[in-house]
Amino acid sequence: MVREGDALMLAWLCWLGLQAVQLEAPVGLTARVGDVVLAGSELEVAPLVKDSPLTVRITRVAPHGDAFRYDFELVGLEPGTHELAPYLRRKDASAIGELAAPKLVVRTSLADGQVLPHHPPAGPTVRFGGYTALLWTAGVVWIVGLVAILYAGRRRRAREHAEQRPKTLAERLEPLVRSAIAGELGRSERAALELGLVAYWTRRLGWEAERPDHVLPKLRAHPEAGPLLVGLEQWLHAPGKPVVDLEALLAPYRSLPADALTLESAGTSLG
Repeated sequence: MVREGDALMLAWLCWLGLQAVQLEAPVGLTARVGDVVLAGSELEVAPLVKDSPLTVRITRVAPHGDAFRYDFELVGLEPGTHELAPYLRRKDASAIGELAAPKLVVRTSLADGQVLPHHPPAGPTVRFGGYTALLWTAGVVWIVGLVAILYAGRRRRAREHAEQRPKTLAERLEPLVRSAIAGELGRSERAALELGLVAYWTRRLGWEAERPDHVLPKLRAHPEAGPLLVGLEQWLHAPGKPVVDLEALLAPYRSLPADALTLESAGTSLG
């Protein structure tokens, strides 16, 4: 005979088995439930149907008297209340019968009545990487390389043009004048420079018919010819490092070709 206490316990367990456990989980997240006692022979997950709103996985099963105890993992793919029973079947192919299996209530964070998420706001899409980025990078590198080549070519042409430009008389005289200022110009070179300057300015000013002793004082007083001639005499008697404005001193000779002045000393051309 079954004692009264045992009968009450058995009735309570049967009542529990008939009550379906209800779980809640957001869409796409896993809900787990363990120690679910289901009557009858052992159950397994039925083959998954395409576009099924619920996926079921049995992670543990153990005998429990005439029933079995199960641990389940459930993932709801659509919002709503989903019964577990339709996704199970008996391993022995017998009828599944009444089954108080858990239910899964799948929640959604969308507003009531909204089935799909909002579309993102329209606007330009920025993408990094991929073939397009590679093309942009190659284009930038090509442009930078082209600019560098053009710039280098321009500098080279400017340098070649400067090298090809004929020297002026001022450029020819400058090293000689610097040597004279420093007292490093020899007497013969100094004499050749003075004679060359006198001859050039006499010819340029049209004073060839005048006596040399009359021409020389006039050249010393001339605003263009005088500064360099007077300077040569002063640097001869007071060498050193006097303050001299070479730019102004050689200004009358900057527009003249280098061969406008003949500088010869003892048969040797100067400059």
